[in-house]
Amino acid sequence: MFRNVALYARVSTDLQAEQGYSLGTQIDACRKKAVEIGAENTKEYIDDGYSGAYLDRPALNKLRDAIHSRLVDAVICYTPDRLSRNLSHQLILADELKACRVELIFVSGSFADNAEGRLFFQMQGAFAEYEREKIKERTNRGKRAKAQAGKITHDYGIFGYDYDKETSQFVINPGEARTIRKMYDLILTGECKSAYAVYYWLDAHSDEYPPPNKTWNAVTVNAVLRRTHYTGEFFAYTLLSTKQGTNKRVTVKRPKSDWIPAACPPIVTKEEHAAVQAVITGNRSRAVCHSSTEIYLFQGLLRCARCGRKITIKKAGAKGNHYYCCQPRYNIAATRYICGARYAETTATDAALWKTIKKICDSEKSLAAYIGKTINKTAAKKTVKLEKFLQKLAGERKQILAWYSQELLTEEDATAKLKTIKQKETATKQELAALPQNETAVNIAATVEMVKNCKETPVARRDVLTQIIDYIDFERIDTNKTGKACPYEFSVKVHFRGFGMLGVSANKKVSEELLYDNAFHLESYIIEQFGKALSNAEE
Repeated sequence: MFRNVALYARVSTDLQAEQGYSLGTQIDACRKKAVEIGAENTKEYIDDGYSGAYLDRPALNKLRDAIHSRLVDAVICYTPDRLSRNLSHQLILADELKACRVELIFVSGSFADNAEGRLFFQMQGAFAEYEREKIKERTNRGKRAKAQAGKITHDYGIFGYDYDKETSQFVINPGEARTIRKMYDLILTGECKSAYAVYYWLDAHSDEYPPPNKTWNAVTVNAVLRRTHYTGEFFAYTLLSTKQGTNKRVTVKRPKSDWIPAACPPIVTKEEHAAVQAVITGNRSRAVCHSSTEIYLFQGLLRCARCGRKITIKKAGAKGNHYYCCQPRYNIAATRYICGARYAETTATDAALWKTIKKICDSEKSLAAYIGKTINKTAAKKTVKLEKFLQKLAGERKQILAWYSQELLTEEDATAKLKTIKQKETATKQELAALPQNETAVNIAATVEMVKNCKETPVARRDVLTQIIDYIDFERIDTNKTGKACPYEFSVKVHFRGFGMLGVSANKKVSEELLYDNAFHLESYIIEQFGKALSNAEE
């Protein structure tokens, strides 16, 4: 006969309730058991929705506190796996109960404090732990099979889509999709030139374009514009979430080989998404540090011609002058790499490079000549390379047919190899056909007009440069050791931006229709200009 008895019940999922482990079933059985043993007072401890793999459970913690405070004479539990599904945890609890002279009673089965009873208890715990792992494995395998069948395993809560439980598919939400289309159009038409600008626009028109939460914010807008889901590219099993406690989870990214493609109706095209990403990424790379009042024309536009890394601005020297410098100029502990590119004083470099840009864009003829020369040269090299590859594939086909005729290959192996060669040939021919001939995405007239009509102020020059230039491969190649009065020599390769990246506001004469038609030509055509700088700092 026991005076104070604690009843403990636990359930972690709805599936356990369906299999007979519902909280009601456990508590009713524990109450009957308490009556059988003659319990005078009972108190119930219930953990609803907590895994048996962890000891950190609210009701179990209270029960253990009561046990250590000598407030409990016996503990009744439905089965050992309700107490815990981990054998080591079961043994810990059993030892605590024994140390506090509290008897452990199970409704289904019994626990005897002897060698045979402890052995049986340990066997039950081992089986419970094994069953938990099997349940976890079956659940994950079922979800994975569902994803591999092209179905969505659960509602991801993606703005723009609703989740259809009957078909396990994403369905476009017309109202939210209209908002997403508007966000893309604001960028593509040049009305807004950044995610922040889109945020301010949507915030001002929130009645017409309601936000997914209470109000629009820049983080939400940037996340929507970054998502590849809206192009129809959706992957399941991209993240791995593991539980390390009652209220603690750790999420890590799975390797891409584990990702599973799933069906997702597109809202925007891949070309539109790429265009928007180019604008956002370009804004980030050309961002100016507002802590400085001085304007550097080519800040964020220069890349090191030696190593390809972004060139930044650094204050150095006794006079505290500012210089364009490659980041790994010195030995960096993380990379152990020394680029060795020389510093270039910002004032002299800005003057020289601006004069170089003006010379290239002096007329439509000069700009077209540079662009045409570069395209033809690049396309010619690529054409030769692809044609040689096609010849190689043709030779491989003849060899396989010869081996098959000599019975050195089976029909299945020969068919598989020929199929692979055919796929490579098709892809190569498509790439060959897509090579540019004499066309260019750069709007020559608009680019030349912008440079010629640019005001002679740093702000105006900076605005024009960020619109017509993607980036510049830059390196100082002279060996002068004296001050900035000496003329620099540069190796310069200018990558002009495609026409679709020119904003309407910067070129009022360009028709909006023409801008939209060319908005997705994002290739940057390389224009090479080598030699000495055209000016020193004084000029």
